[in-house]
Amino acid sequence: MTDFQKELLKTEQKLTSLLNTLDSDTTPVIDGRLRIANKQGKPVYYHDVYLKADGSKNLKRRSFYIKKRDFNKAAMLAQQDYNEKLHKATTRQLSQVKSLIKASHSFDEKMLEKVFTQMTPYRKELIKPLVPDQETFVAYWLNTPFTKKQFSELDPEIFTENGEQVRSKSEKIIADKYLKLGIPYRYESQLVLIDNGRSITIYPDFTVLNKNTRKVYYHEHFGRMDKEDYCDSALKRVELYAKNGIFIGDRLIITHETAGRPMNMSYFESLIKKYLSE
Repeated sequence: MTDFQKELLKTEQKLTSLLNTLDSDTTPVIDGRLRIANKQGKPVYYHDVYLKADGSKNLKRRSFYIKKRDFNKAAMLAQQDYNEKLHKATTRQLSQVKSLIKASHSFDEKMLEKVFTQMTPYRKELIKPLVPDQETFVAYWLNTPFTKKQFSELDPEIFTENGEQVRSKSEKIIADKYLKLGIPYRYESQLVLIDNGRSITIYPDFTVLNKNTRKVYYHEHFGRMDKEDYCDSALKRVELYAKNGIFIGDRLIITHETAGRPMNMSYFESLIKKYLSE
């Protein structure tokens, strides 16, 4: 099922739920309509009822002034009119969505990618695809040069399964997990952000790619949250991301730990499932 189809199904469920809510309304129906007149810049409310005159097929409007003490009737008539119009609009939109769902079964989301995928290897070598397939896109992303934060002689010698040096055992666990799951990442890749007009260079712990959506995420692991200065610095980092349109739950992934509470792997795996696997 394509992302497009998933979104259509979500929309269908929302519209169906809304119709069920409207249909289950047990509020008594009041005959007639609300009419609001403007008199000297102030609204005046009328309850209009349409009745058949004796011996006539035509409807005749009778208007009843709604007094302040009966204002609840005006609200009920207004709500009733709104619900009726919303029901009609929702029914029309639901019909449109169902038609789109039916048509989407013949929609090939990968059609443009297949133009390149179905070529011979020798021909692929000669082409720079405008719409690359997943394998080509990931390879290009991984091979794009980036500026990496440098290590000093004082940094611990901790290496991942991929032979890459990291700064903590938790970062090794994270990197090894990404490697095992085939999730492309860059360790401590330079990122320039703006804060009050000033350029600030940071190095996110991990810059991670969702292969399916091709969306890039920044993963920060805050490993000493029980230390006040470190915690303060971590919060400032999150705020800096937000100033640049990078928000937790959107493009920013956060994991954390303290000396007495190690990183929760179940929580980390749930983040992978939500943001990097679908």
